[in-house]
Parts: sequence; structure tokens; C-alpha cells
Amino acid sequence: MERSIGVDKARAALGNLASEVARGADPVLITKRGRPLAVLVGEEEYAKLRDSARAAARAELRARLAEVRAAGVPGEFSSGG
Repeated sequence: MERSIGVDKARAALGNLASEVARGADPVLITKRGRPLAVLVGEEEYAKLRDSARAAARAELRARLAEVRAAGVPGEFSSGG
């Protein structure tokens, strides 16, 4: 379960918070004036998020490229030369 902390308190406790999430603790939602500002996550969780976003972008690019090829658009997108 996600924890939340104000930005001023987070600033004072950043070292401890970073160590906790690095060891697998839940992410920390950092707020400013009660509104979400950022999320502190461990490196492993960040890597999963990054890899997931990259995979989704590649899949979308492949789908769009397939659409262009299927439309038979001549020119630089054509695989026929």
C-alpha cells in the first residue's frame, strides 16, 4: 500500500525513504499542499515501469508501421524499394 508524505517532511527524511523503497518497501507518494507531486519508488520497480512503457511504445510503433505498409503508401515507408 502506498504511503504519502508532504514534500517538506520528505525532504528531511529523503535518505531514509530512499533506503526503505530500495529494500522493497511500498512506494511513497510525495505531496505538496495535499496534492500529489511525485512518487518515490525503488530502482527495481522503476525498471519494470520503464520496460513496460518501452514495450508498449514498440508495440504501438509496430502496429502503426503495419497499418502504413498495409495501406500501400509509396515512398520511404514502402518495403518495395
